Amino acid sequence: MAHEQLEIPARIELPSWHKTLCFGLIGVGVVGAILGAATDFIAFQTGYIAGFWFTFSLALLGAFFLAVGYATSAGWNVTIRRIPEAMTRWIP
Repeated sequence: MAHEQLEIPARIELPSWHKTLCFGLIGVGVVGAILGAATDFIAFQTGYIAGFWFTFSLALLGAFFLAVGYATSAGWNVTIRRIPEAMTRWIP
């Protein structure tokens, strides 16, 4: 039985308007953050801190899931390990 050679998949090419749309949405977010900070700084700061801690807690949850999987030598953890590893990339 001969082994088949696997082909490396081609790089995904998105249309150029995707990049323009992403930069436009980033610009809208930055302008909205500046306007929010200028009008009510306490509400802006509260929302920013709440969003930061929510995102950080998801990253910590991924790290905890990985730690439990490694500590218990769970075999099934290998199949989905990449997802919590990607979640922990938010931790600097």
